[in-house]
Amino acid sequence: LCGESHQDAIDVTRRGGIFEAKEGWVETTRQDLLKEEGDDGVLVKVLGSATKLMTLQKAKDWAKERAIEEFESREILLLWVEQDNSQGQGGRVTKGKAHLVAWMAKEEFDDSEDDGRWIDPTVNDKELSTLPVAVREWVLGGLFSTRNGGVKAFQWRDLDAQAYALNQRRLSDEDIPEIELDEIVCQRKQTLKTEDGIWTWDDWFSHIHAKNVVDNHDNVDMHLILEASIPPWELSLHRPKVSDETCQNINLIGPAADCIRCLEEDEEGDEEDEFDPSNDGVGSYLDFVYRRFMEEIFHKSSSTDAEERSAWLHCVDMRDLGCQAACHSKSVQKLWTKLLTPEEYATLNNDEENKFLELKPDSRGEFIEFVPENRMNPERLYHETLRSEGRLVHVEDGSESESSDDGDDEDDGFTYPSFEGFFGQNTDFLYYSKHVRLAYSPFLAKCVQSLETWDKFFTNLFLGGTIKDALSLLKLDECTRQYVYVRSPILKLGDDSYRH
Repeated sequence: LCGESHQDAIDVTRRGGIFEAKEGWVETTRQDLLKEEGDDGVLVKVLGSATKLMTLQKAKDWAKERAIEEFESREILLLWVEQDNSQGQGGRVTKGKAHLVAWMAKEEFDDSEDDGRWIDPTVNDKELSTLPVAVREWVLGGLFSTRNGGVKAFQWRDLDAQAYALNQRRLSDEDIPEIELDEIVCQRKQTLKTEDGIWTWDDWFSHIHAKNVVDNHDNVDMHLILEASIPPWELSLHRPKVSDETCQNINLIGPAADCIRCLEEDEEGDEEDEFDPSNDGVGSYLDFVYRRFMEEIFHKSSSTDAEERSAWLHCVDMRDLGCQAACHSKSVQKLWTKLLTPEEYATLNNDEENKFLELKPDSRGEFIEFVPENRMNPERLYHETLRSEGRLVHVEDGSESESSDDGDDEDDGFTYPSFEGFFGQNTDFLYYSKHVRLAYSPFLAKCVQSLETWDKFFTNLFLGGTIKDALSLLKLDECTRQYVYVRSPILKLGDDSYRH
């Protein structure tokens, strides 16, 4: 079975087997909306007001199409103000005035996208008077009332209450534990199975695979291949020998060339991603399937039995090869340190006071000890030097940077060096992260230099050669080593100042 849907696990477990969220109008309160949007306040924009009085149901129908068409990524509110409760042919008919309003947290507002219609209702100026009285009073929290009733507010949102509540937490950047997320998915799968008679794919595979083992069908060999991170037990960490010629200048890579530092700043990411809860990196159905079967394997096999683990489950995504944080399974993450020698493990855990380390021979003088990139990269070291000298300023406001915390020190593990990851990551940038600025051209022009060399270089790396053979084809001398970078945390300005 082959698939490329990358559906979110919450969507896969929706009732009826329909992955797309069913949206509609759900009654809400001003207090509940403020809880969702934070403490900085909100901005509002009136998208339209009905020209005549209508029943609540007709108001919902009137607002539905406008809500879908105009603002898919914003909070949409229908404010219905009861104004008439008269006797009709079929009895009393309650009608009111309908207003369709967009609602956005101030912290999400982007000045570049301002069309002049977003209003801060707490500011007492002439713009406030342009809001309908009912809208202004409701947003401000006033006790708006008319002779026959008050305001009812409805939010256009996912009708699956559990999915909506979870996704709101994800959109607020709350770090939801994977175990909690998986428990919710399992509960939803069970409801889907018992109430609708629908099995998710992972349950079907698990059932068939277990039945095949019990029935001992030797003529049937079942395997599961996932587009997921390759586990550490299928890898080995190469350490250069001290006697290798390439190790003589191993600490002389040097900082990046100025042309790398002069790249433009990264642009803002796709705005749609900010309103997509599945963009959290752990909640896709593929991530869930990966975690489920990895954990099952660990419970059924010895912790050292790599051959048994790889017997039927195979992960083949090389784009994040060697990245400890990319393995969204706690059992798998723990094994990444098994690639280290006791010396290396002790160095990385006991030398926290010294943020940067040099590559050096092991205690036997035979191999070069492993050091993660974030602890030895000369460009990162120069970045810290600029910061300590007061020559580094923030991109956002141009002020000098005093803190050493630039977001890179979070406990997300580390990434082992990998040429598969280095060259494979560019597809991820092209597909999903077009806003990221990087350049392979200097490396190609200065170090590779020709298409013939490029073909030989890749053949040696991926099709049977060695890393040493591949590197011997490149021009890597004192003048060209600075071009092996594709991006830098340092942005050089024309006045010889630096930002990050």
